[in-house]
Amino acid sequence: MRKPISTRTHGILDYVTAATLAALPSMLGLSERTTRALQMMAIGKLGYSMLTDNELGLARLIPMKAHLAMDAANGVALAALPFILEDDDEAALAVCIGAGLMELSAATMTETQPTDENYPRRAARGTARMARRATQRTREMVGA
Repeated sequence: MRKPISTRTHGILDYVTAATLAALPSMLGLSERTTRALQMMAIGKLGYSMLTDNELGLARLIPMKAHLAMDAANGVALAALPFILEDDDEAALAVCIGAGLMELSAATMTETQPTDENYPRRAARGTARMARRATQRTREMVGA
C-alpha cells in the first residue's frame, strides 16, 4: 500500500522539526531543563536526518526504515519528556505531546524507499558550475 508521505517530504519535515524543537522552547519560555532537553533532541534529529538515505540526506548512510524507527522512538520520548522531567507547564506538555504525536504519525505514514535523487549534491554541482562560469566571464572581461 502506498503511503501518503514521500521520503523527500519526510526529509523536509525532519529539518523543519529539528529547527522547531531547537527554537520553540525558548520562544515559549519553557523551563531550562525542558528547553535543553528539546534542543538536544533537535540536535540528535538533525544529525541522524543528515545521515539518512533519502533525497535530502547528506551522507545517505542510515536506511530509511531505521530512520523511521528512530523517529518513532523519538516521538515516544518527546511525548514522555514532560512526565520524565516532572514539568507541569501546560505549554511544555502541549509542545512535547504534539511533537511526539507528529513524529509517530510521520513515521507510520512515510514511504520506506527513497528515489536516487540527491538534492544537496545537485545543488552543490549547480553552484560549482555557476562559479566556474562566473570565473570564466570575469577572466574574459579583464582580458586574462
